[in-house]
Amino acid sequence: MNIIVNLVTGRIQDADNDSYDRVVIVYVVLAGMSVVVSLALIALSLSSIDLKRLQWTRKQRLRNGQLINERKERFTVENGVQNRNLSVCCFGAFCTLVVGGWIAYIWGAATGNNY
Repeated sequence: MNIIVNLVTGRIQDADNDSYDRVVIVYVVLAGMSVVVSLALIALSLSSIDLKRLQWTRKQRLRNGQLINERKERFTVENGVQNRNLSVCCFGAFCTLVVGGWIAYIWGAATGNNY
């Protein structure tokens, strides 16, 4: 992700005669989106046991192991096909992002745009 953002902001800066005016806007929007995602995860973890358990300590996970197993069972059995499709789509998006980063890095190295 860092490589993609660096290439995009580099292109924006090059198109703007090496000015940081438009690049700063990109970084402010990126920081704002990060704050929004963080706040959404915090809010959802307060209401959803599935996200709340990501914050549990090892002792809490051992104590609530039965609950975790029940939630996994519910995820895979009750809504199996729907959740599997969602998981495959999310994994595909992740792979696309990784491959895009590799392509951006190789392109930057090949063209000398890897400051």
